[in-house]
Amino acid sequence: MQTYKVTHYKVKLVKDSVGSYPVEFISTSTDAAKIFHKLLDNLPHESMIGIFVSGNNKIIGIQTLSIGGVHGCAVMPCDVFRGAVACGASGIFISHNHPSGNPTPSAEDLKFTKSVIDAGNILGITVLDHLVVTSDGKTRSCFLFD
Repeated sequence: MQTYKVTHYKVKLVKDSVGSYPVEFISTSTDAAKIFHKLLDNLPHESMIGIFVSGNNKIIGIQTLSIGGVHGCAVMPCDVFRGAVACGASGIFISHNHPSGNPTPSAEDLKFTKSVIDAGNILGITVLDHLVVTSDGKTRSCFLFD
């Protein structure tokens, strides 16, 4: 009988750094926006960030999900949940910036939000909001445009 070598993998959660933020628990999207603005303000390119929370909405981790260009960033739903699954999150807030200064979600933003919500439902991780932020302090939720 012929045998084949197959690689075995181990998934590890690696602490990259520690930051200080104005809230420990996120009870509203406004709380999440405070953190997202701190991380995304004044970037010349689009980036997407995820905040992972426990069942009582305590922040258990933050991850940069994608770094893109001036007009977008490539991200798939699996990219959004990889860190959330690894750290045992119950919920996730996601956000990306619009360097243009216009916080209105694009059609692509809305389509992506729906696909992430659907994936989260399958995984048992609630997508609590998807926010678009700008460097002048504006924030819009993609949930409001469904």
